[in-house]
Amino acid sequence: LFKQGRASPSQYNFWRQQTQAIQDVSAYAFNVANLTGEAAPEQIQITRASANFLRLCCAEVVRGRTYTAEEDLPHAPKTAVRTESASVDPSLVLYGC
Repeated sequence: LFKQGRASPSQYNFWRQQTQAIQDVSAYAFNVANLTGEAAPEQIQITRASANFLRLCCAEVVRGRTYTAEEDLPHAPKTAVRTESASVDPSLVLYGC
């Protein structure tokens, strides 16, 4: 049905709007990115996910916030959420992600 288990954004939106069998649907994809700054670039693992992903995974926000449904729209400014397992300085502020 789908290549390697992937669904298009339009399929995902259709499922979210039409499903009655489950409470909610989330989308995610794993990837890598380069974290750059004053030091040498570092390759990090990232997850691109819909705004409801962390809530559906029952992830607790320890500090700060997750992103909103408005930030989840196609042309919204990009937003980053750092996980507790990220091995970076907790005072790090990400720009241009």
